[in-house]
Amino acid sequence: MKNRNMEEIKKWIILLLGADNGRPIRGKLMFQKEMFILAYDILQKLGILSKEEVERIFNFKPHYYGPYSKKIEDTLNLLQQQGLVKVEKQDDVIIYTLTDKGKNEFKKVLDKQGDDVIKLIEKLKIGSERLGYKGLLKYVYINYPEFIDRSLIKDEVLGG
Repeated sequence: MKNRNMEEIKKWIILLLGADNGRPIRGKLMFQKEMFILAYDILQKLGILSKEEVERIFNFKPHYYGPYSKKIEDTLNLLQQQGLVKVEKQDDVIIYTLTDKGKNEFKKVLDKQGDDVIKLIEKLKIGSERLGYKGLLKYVYINYPEFIDRSLIKDEVLGG
């Protein structure tokens, strides 16, 4: 069961990183929130996964900056060890990209997904980039208040 969950997370991480021509995701916070929106706003709402499956597979918990999943971080570390994801630091920001091996894996995973899903993932990446981290946090905090009780910045994000 645990490995199946990790394989499911791996697939969605690869699709997220490969979407929008493989544009990198800048920052741990952005990565976690984009994965959260992918899980709750795309996979659950399209009926690809039920709410229970999203909760079991991704296991997001309220954390200091909103929803956080240790499972996603662990899977990301595994993908880095497998040579599929490159994680580097630029100006104190962590940058996530697919390696050449990861891009090949993206093509394989992409062939198994519908166009509608990848188009929504691309919209998510483009929208997140436009909103920036504060705008993305505000979206998550307003739409998923059950994940903000432990947030250290909720007043700053929500203007309260």
